[in-house]
Amino acid sequence: MRFSYKLLTVFLVSPSFVFGRTDDRCFKQVGNKKIEGVCVYDYQCEKQRGQIASVEKYEGSYPNWPCPNDPDNVICCIKSVTKLTNGDTLRNDAPGRCININYCNTNDNYLISSPECPGSQQVQLCVPNINKESDNNVVIGNDVPVTNTCPTVRNPNATKSGKSKAYESLPQIFQNEGLCQNMSDDRGNQMNGRIGYTCMGVTPSTGWENKKYYQYALSRCSNDPVLFIKCAFDLNKEKFKESTSNLYAQRFGSIAGCDSIPQPAYFVCLDLSLNGPYRARDIIRENPIGNMSSKEYARKLNDISRQDFIDAAYSNASQYQFLQGWLNRCAARDKYIDNYC
Repeated sequence: MRFSYKLLTVFLVSPSFVFGRTDDRCFKQVGNKKIEGVCVYDYQCEKQRGQIASVEKYEGSYPNWPCPNDPDNVICCIKSVTKLTNGDTLRNDAPGRCININYCNTNDNYLISSPECPGSQQVQLCVPNINKESDNNVVIGNDVPVTNTCPTVRNPNATKSGKSKAYESLPQIFQNEGLCQNMSDDRGNQMNGRIGYTCMGVTPSTGWENKKYYQYALSRCSNDPVLFIKCAFDLNKEKFKESTSNLYAQRFGSIAGCDSIPQPAYFVCLDLSLNGPYRARDIIRENPIGNMSSKEYARKLNDISRQDFIDAAYSNASQYQFLQGWLNRCAARDKYIDNYC
């Protein structure tokens, strides 16, 4: 921590002070109202790609420093978000706010983790519950364009329901994934020489590597990395589903490049990403949509995936037992494509 005028004033007025730290809450006084933010480094306080957000770097002034015990390059970041990095939107009258998670009332709000907010995982987007429906805990989006025909590359975020692409896709994906299983022949269940559980498609290693999405379970379930994801599932199934929805849409789908793809091809892309986001990304890059309709493109992606499954089964005898289940999944995708438009 470099020495600064701000620190000098703190030394002078408060000889018994303790050093502050980033990620602490801070406030800007506007009339009789306090607007809450979080103390972060100046360079961290910005909009992320794809976001629609209001961002203010509030420095304050002596003697009312909002982050009094921090260096000059730490400011109070006041950030509210109405469109997430994955394209999902929130109500304009109920935006998400980037605050310290200790001060987000989770009775009335839910948390969305990085990359929406600056700072560490102690800082997340606190979103009013009005932005979601309780039946499947996926962000809806209140201004998604509605279409009665197949969406195109010109309107890639349009959907039949007027809700987000993730909202439409995840129920079918969860239906395909099921709940928890720990089959010893499933390579995804193997971690650190042991057999763990895959829950809603999240393998032990994937769950542990992305444990930040399961904040509610960190204190109770982190003792055994191999069983972390099963513990998180058993601890709170609704929060697990919500966390997994965010993991799939924000991380897997984004890595694969699904965000710019129209429905129903988005659904196939997102489902592909669960078997390996980097393989899905390669498929998308090597097979761009071009002049295909979204329905034609969805079928093409599914055909490539079907062949991948067949190749995997015939190249490794231990995986052949899973082939019929994989092909059934491809058939379920075909049905989704047919029914969508």
